[in-house]
Amino acid sequence: MRVSTNEFLLGSLNDIMAQEATVNQLNQEIASGQTMQSAVDNPAGAGSALGIAGQIQQLSFDTANAQSGAATIQNSLASLQGINTLLSQIQSVAVQAANGTMNASDRAALAGTVNSALQQLIQLANTQSADGSYIFAGSKSAAAPFVVQTNGRIAFNGDADTTSVTIAPSLS
Repeated sequence: MRVSTNEFLLGSLNDIMAQEATVNQLNQEIASGQTMQSAVDNPAGAGSALGIAGQIQQLSFDTANAQSGAATIQNSLASLQGINTLLSQIQSVAVQAANGTMNASDRAALAGTVNSALQQLIQLANTQSADGSYIFAGSKSAAAPFVVQTNGRIAFNGDADTTSVTIAPSLS
């Protein structure tokens, strides 16, 4: 078979145009920093990229949940440390009050100190998390768990249920 000059030139032109298209594609990849400009370029790669993007989004959500849980735990710990400090102060005041050398005005001053500490204890026991729920209320976290009644007694309006934060599908 004989190849004419015209056919040879057309074949060469097709090769040159194909190489130009490849060079243009590579230039676009270099300029954008992406090897896949559209899903048509690599359908399997596009599917993988979408799957990975979904995983990244889920991990971001899980991270936000973990940070929220950690903040709640830190808030609870700070409240419990404050409660521990106040209880130590009340114990110290009780030891002072038991001293036989105290007169009525001294004991009244100590009672005022204990009442002030009691009000602080109630505030700490009614600590709220960042979302406004009461930390120590159990499942009834929409309302303050500790309230002072009209007769001066303190009532607990929460319950013994525990609360949990779902951090990831298998972790809470």
